[in-house]
Amino acid sequence: MPNQHLNLDYASGMQGIQVPEDAETVTWPDGHITVLPTVMREGQNILKEDAELTKKLAEVPMSKPGSEFVTHFDFHNISRDELILGIRASLGEGKCVVVRGAAKPGPNVLSMEYLEKVYRIQSTMRVDMHDMELRAKESSKPHIAGTVGDLIAGIFNPNEQRCILDCVISTGLPQDLTALDDGLMAWHRTLQDCPLKGKFVHPDNFLVNGWGLIHQGGVVTAPHHDSEGQNTFVIGDIGLKIWVWFFYKDSKDRRSLLQASRSLCDKYDFSQFLAESVTVYPGDLIIQPPGQLHSVYTPIPSFTRGGHFYSYETLPSTELSRWLDCCAGLLLTNQAHEHTEETLWRMTAVIPRLPPNEGKNVVLIRHNIGSNIA
Repeated sequence: MPNQHLNLDYASGMQGIQVPEDAETVTWPDGHITVLPTVMREGQNILKEDAELTKKLAEVPMSKPGSEFVTHFDFHNISRDELILGIRASLGEGKCVVVRGAAKPGPNVLSMEYLEKVYRIQSTMRVDMHDMELRAKESSKPHIAGTVGDLIAGIFNPNEQRCILDCVISTGLPQDLTALDDGLMAWHRTLQDCPLKGKFVHPDNFLVNGWGLIHQGGVVTAPHHDSEGQNTFVIGDIGLKIWVWFFYKDSKDRRSLLQASRSLCDKYDFSQFLAESVTVYPGDLIIQPPGQLHSVYTPIPSFTRGGHFYSYETLPSTELSRWLDCCAGLLLTNQAHEHTEETLWRMTAVIPRLPPNEGKNVVLIRHNIGSNIA
């Protein structure tokens, strides 16, 4: 698909304004020029390791239609029913999905006014920000307390690079694609058989359905997978993201996958994986199956919305992803979502109520869900 976004230089407007003047740049395979992660202290870039990782990511080829690992759709050239069937089939095969033009883009510039008006994200909202300088010192302790307003104000501070990964919002999948969420369907269909009266339901069962990612420019997210064995969707709203997916070469051996994943996430060793990258523009949607290893570079200030959902087709991947979490969750994931098991329980409970056209492979479904809950 020809690149319809004419501006490929995302570096010159950053240097000396949002990042240090002498921040280095890198050119990606699709022609984008971006700054490298840079925070200077005493004449040294303390984010040198992040910069080296970003250089490696910039060498990964861009995914194209016909890819073995990624299915590409154009939202305006396919019917809703065909798109849902295509997404379900692709995720069930362990493929990632790209849907161009699936949502309305936001404005060109990230602002507090837009976040407040459209998503009710107030400047005073308290959050835990991920600070790249702290992460460089100790990767397991990147958090710094603050407000959303602090992060937005810091966009023009060349001496900091921060992001927010857990800004809960009320929007989820695009309206045309909400039928993909089998977990939410299971909640709706089991309220009579499994009433909620007198029961505590952890909010994580629902809060994971919609969240916002707010990034200052020049932030790289190291390789990881998302926790709890859910599908993950991401919609570009403002700014730009370059998403890199890693595909293990020997998919049959989970013990070897665990070791290779540890090496990828800890040492940034790409050697045991094939990889493809996707540039996520405002309005684009990407979906990845459970356990999909990925890394992300955000070259300019960006707001991205997304969420997680369960689906019957991907339960084998859910089981594997949750197994990896049990073995090495602290290393392999960057944001944990707890207490989502009840959604899996309800997906089990609703199986006898599914109509025949939805109840195919019920024995396999029961087996897979049972493995996830055990």
